[in-house]
Amino acid sequence: MTSVNPKPGAKIIAIIGSGFVGSHIGQCALNAGCEVRLVSRHPKSKIHGEELFESDLISGKGLNQSIDGVEVVVNAVGIIKEKGDNTFEAVHHQGVLNIIEACRKAKVKRVIQISALGVSEGQTTPYFATKHKAEQAIISSGLEYVIFRPSVLFGPGDGFVNMLAGIMRRSPIFPIFGYGRYRLQPVSIYNLTEAVVKAFNHGIWDNEIYSVCGPEKLAYIDIIKKIADKLGKKIIMPRIPFGLITPPIKIAELIGIPIPLTSEQLLMLKSENLCENLSYADNFGIKMIRFEDGIAEYL
Repeated sequence: MTSVNPKPGAKIIAIIGSGFVGSHIGQCALNAGCEVRLVSRHPKSKIHGEELFESDLISGKGLNQSIDGVEVVVNAVGIIKEKGDNTFEAVHHQGVLNIIEACRKAKVKRVIQISALGVSEGQTTPYFATKHKAEQAIISSGLEYVIFRPSVLFGPGDGFVNMLAGIMRRSPIFPIFGYGRYRLQPVSIYNLTEAVVKAFNHGIWDNEIYSVCGPEKLAYIDIIKKIADKLGKKIIMPRIPFGLITPPIKIAELIGIPIPLTSEQLLMLKSENLCENLSYADNFGIKMIRFEDGIAEYL
């Protein structure tokens, strides 16, 4: 675990979202000497020392009380699949509008937004389009902000590496969609949280957007091999053409059958999402963690 001491003083931080990202940011903030409020629809303690606040981001209920008196609000809420009322529009966009309104009422001046790598103007997929609308709302809000766009994240409790490792533990057969040479630039959750906590203070990063990636551009198939090596597993990797897997996924979505991978996620997987530069590491003084070294901690 990376130790961070950005000397934030006695800042009071509200972290909206108690999942993988939110809980890691909370732990890093506590380690740095901050007072932490973890705000969630169903708050549960995952770290020691934080205050828990119940709030509904979509309706805004309880949000004003949750952030009253804090100095910085971090929005770490995001979904990769829609379910019921948890649509991309409701969670990513309307939720941010509610945060902005609550910040104005509570006189909170600074917001940190955890967005996603690949967000840009003109995106047509609902995931990226709503993330972009959220960013634009924050930029035009008049609040101080720092926006982070992380690549796929790895670290203890992640949903990416642990999912892939779980498949390998159950079966030696691991299907690869397409040729598997599409690249990712996975980043350690510790590198992201270190940057986020340092951004609690003013700096050259004020009112900036940062893409957050790791030091390596890895082909998907090489990521799979590295995970298998750490597990000591020998796996067989049959190739499944995208043209064969896409139609059944879309049919399953249409009729409501639960599936582990949506068509939008499949599109995101084969679209290479890479960082043009690693300026965040220089500006925040981050020593980047290699994928192979990072996963060794928890596999």
